[in-house]
Amino acid sequence: MKSYRTQDSLRLVGKAWEIRLTLRRMAESRLTLHDYLNAGRRSASSTSSPASARSARRPAGR
Repeated sequence: MKSYRTQDSLRLVGKAWEIRLTLRRMAESRLTLHDYLNAGRRSASSTSSPASARSARRPAGR
């Protein structure tokens, strides 16, 4: 899965289960979208690596 951040938007690209998992993890962090995007400005990278998609676990039974 890949995620693309700009200063005012977030785009998640991947399979539906990957996007749901990412959104659930983001919701657990209690950050608002505004705070998340502002935190992204301070990070060096704006896209996730393909290796992180491989390390994500698939739901059981798939």
